Amino acid sequence: MTRLLLHFMILLVAMGSCEEDQDEQQAYFEYFGVNHAWGFQYSHWIIDGAGNVRVSSYADSVVWLSGGMDPHISKFDSVIFHVPKTELDSQIAKIWPASKGPVETIEQHRNDFGAYGFNAFYQDKIIPLSLRSDTEDKTNNSTEAAQLILWLQGLQEKLPKGN
Repeated sequence: MTRLLLHFMILLVAMGSCEEDQDEQQAYFEYFGVNHAWGFQYSHWIIDGAGNVRVSSYADSVVWLSGGMDPHISKFDSVIFHVPKTELDSQIAKIWPASKGPVETIEQHRNDFGAYGFNAFYQDKIIPLSLRSDTEDKTNNSTEAAQLILWLQGLQEKLPKGN
């Protein structure tokens, strides 16, 4: 009986440490937009684990994310506003279900459109929510992704122009 209790306690500790690892993720969401038509336009912001909406003060350096956000977090060095913890937590809870959603891709033949999109991050994986570009449109069709896109679009409207 004591041995069974000991195994159960070890299991609880192990489960608790897994949750802590997830909490250590540094960033959860991003918006990016880049266009070279009629000059150079670039906008890129992220939401970190503390709820800070961060931009890069190096606007002339395009940051393409690969391997998740955490290796690139230091490139976003200016905080422009803060998302309340309860609001952020409710949106973070939608990332995992959104990652299971089907992503629809529609081929496009546009000129000078650029690329614009919203992504979420789960550990080191990029979860596409939406992308619009010269060559394709991608939309994550899960209910949670649609909710995240609307929330992120609302935040985009609050940003100062040029971000």
